[in-house]
Amino acid sequence: MPEQIGVSRETLDSHYLLQIALLDSDAHAEVEREFVLPPLRCGALHAQPHIDDYRDLAGLEVRPPDVHRYVVRVKPDVLAEFARSTGLEGLEPRQLEDEFLYIGTPSGSTRPTTRPWGKSGPSCFRTAGTN
Repeated sequence: MPEQIGVSRETLDSHYLLQIALLDSDAHAEVEREFVLPPLRCGALHAQPHIDDYRDLAGLEVRPPDVHRYVVRVKPDVLAEFARSTGLEGLEPRQLEDEFLYIGTPSGSTRPTTRPWGKSGPSCFRTAGTN
């Protein structure tokens, strides 16, 4: 539902919904600065609401992650570099964007290390300290 996310139906239909779950809430700014904002245009971002004390839920022994929801599109210059560095220039723009978000975004709790194009990834994913 667009109203739950705070965007129009048109935006919801044309953008991607990216959700990041963080076990360490102090990591939010760093994760956003390093992985979300450089390659993506954010149309909206929201922290998923949660209860103040997870222990109020019977049987829940571990604090659930903080979830941050982004409505995004890949920046055109990042997408162009991704196409060049992966040899996917022949894809339609939306297919390329699908591929970028599927294989190009971090899927674990650490920096991306295994990608089809090599350990360091295309230059659009390189950060300080990586080759």
